[in-house]
Amino acid sequence: MVLILIRFNGKPGKRKELIQTLIAVVEDVRKENGCLQAEFFQTAGNDENLLLVEEWANRKYFEAHLRSDIFAVLSGAGSLMIEPPTIVVHSVDHSEKLKI
Repeated sequence: MVLILIRFNGKPGKRKELIQTLIAVVEDVRKENGCLQAEFFQTAGNDENLLLVEEWANRKYFEAHLRSDIFAVLSGAGSLMIEPPTIVVHSVDHSEKLKI
């Protein structure tokens, strides 16, 4: 599995547009082959910082996503951000659910 964390630092006053873009992107990402999950979150204490989390079955599916029109839309949202998004890729060999 591949876990992707994408951090966005939105421009002041562009939060609504950035969130609308992410809502559309996340809905489409979820439909892509190999996508296990896609969600986005707001950082506590800063309305302009958002986090997109994607889980992919393997690196091959994620790399196909990077070449997709969906990812191009995400990349094209640069006018809504102070700086380009930070993308961190984690390769996971094993995961398990904990029972609490």
